[in-house]
Amino acid sequence: MHMTFTCLANVVWPSLYVAHYYYASWAIVFGFAIEWIAFRFWLHFSWKKAFLASLVVNALSASLGLILMPLSGLAWELTGGRVLWHMGGIGTFNPVSWTVSWILAVLLNAVIEFWPLVWPFHVKRSWRLFGIVFLVNMASVAFAFVASLFMVEPRM
Repeated sequence: MHMTFTCLANVVWPSLYVAHYYYASWAIVFGFAIEWIAFRFWLHFSWKKAFLASLVVNALSASLGLILMPLSGLAWELTGGRVLWHMGGIGTFNPVSWTVSWILAVLLNAVIEFWPLVWPFHVKRSWRLFGIVFLVNMASVAFAFVASLFMVEPRM
């Protein structure tokens, strides 16, 4: 049986839901495919090297992001979320917190996936490279977000 942080948590915040949907198999397949194509054409990798690079960066971001994505949202809730609460009584599940959670997911994945492309794939470290990784991750996280709007949760 598949268990996620969301169903095990005593306290829930938007990033737990983001991580839950982002780690759904269909989102992973879409993210892998879009990065494979982007690495092939934007970084001029061979199809084989682009496949390997996409496999490596996705494995790394999935393993690190499993813990870091919910923690980044918790950090938001303990800082910016508290400010919203004190300023206007706005609770955790508000449009600002949801937006920040998805932006943090994109940024976190881009930072994690940037470095394996620099080493061991020897792509020159540049803002262009970071921009490519950021845009590709924005597309895959946006896909996970839109799909999450239509996904029906299983009932126990």
